[in-house]
Amino acid sequence: MNETYTDGFFYHPDAAVAQRVNDGELNPRLDDIFVTALEETVSAKAAAEKRVARLRNRLSEIEEEIAKADAEVRRINEHHQRQYEAMAKYERGEDLDGDEQKLLTPEFSSLVSEQRKADVEGQFEEHQSAFEKLAADGWETENKRVEDGFLYVTVKRAVEVVAAPEAKVAQRVAKALAKFFSPDFDRTERVHMWDRRASLRPLNPGAG
Repeated sequence: MNETYTDGFFYHPDAAVAQRVNDGELNPRLDDIFVTALEETVSAKAAAEKRVARLRNRLSEIEEEIAKADAEVRRINEHHQRQYEAMAKYERGEDLDGDEQKLLTPEFSSLVSEQRKADVEGQFEEHQSAFEKLAADGWETENKRVEDGFLYVTVKRAVEVVAAPEAKVAQRVAKALAKFFSPDFDRTERVHMWDRRASLRPLNPGAG
């Protein structure tokens, strides 16, 4: 007896469809692959809607950041003006107080960066033997830094380029679904559950 199980009693759970596709055991009489396609679309839509919501929430945060940046610009302008006033006072031969002297003392941030880099290199030189062992094994090191009392470094090495996971999965999926789209496939043999799920239906069918 050739019975088609479309009432859902023998219907396979959707969560296991991916594994059966991977194992090459997809059964059109028990697996509605179209449900999976629709669920992926619904999930993608939900993810996109969440992203829109997050971006909208960020608007107020961005506006606050802009306000802080504007305040920083005003502070820097005031600092700039006080520097000119201190220089004018100095040129007049008047003594500058501590705050005025500080206004005209450069921070030399470039020198600070250079010193920080030198300190980091010094820390790593103490462990040079470890990096030499990595290099001997074909590893490269980069992005060295010292933070919170720890040495950090990015370690990498070249590997054989293989096909992308998406390509491998796409091949298995195409093979598993070939029977569904074959001209001689008897569509009455396919279980269909997608039309019974309201959650998988477009909110405005036909709208465009």
